[in-house]
Amino acid sequence: MRIMVHEYAKGGRTAFETSDDGGDFLRDLDGKREVGERICAFIEVACDNTDNGIDRLLDAMDWLTQEIKKRKETAAAVAG
Repeated sequence: MRIMVHEYAKGGRTAFETSDDGGDFLRDLDGKREVGERICAFIEVACDNTDNGIDRLLDAMDWLTQEIKKRKETAAAVAG
């Protein structure tokens, strides 16, 4: 399983699934592509398409979420 999410600078997003090697587009999941719009955040995730693979991906995403929150707090403390 491989999923990509693009968040656009002016709002909106697109999310889509590709083949495991990223070579083939499989389907849109959310939003629409905004050709020429600046992508301000990009997420790409991939895992084995098994219960264990998905659980490992969810664990990794939890870790990443906490790491990003720590960086946001640090940035706010430095700016404040």
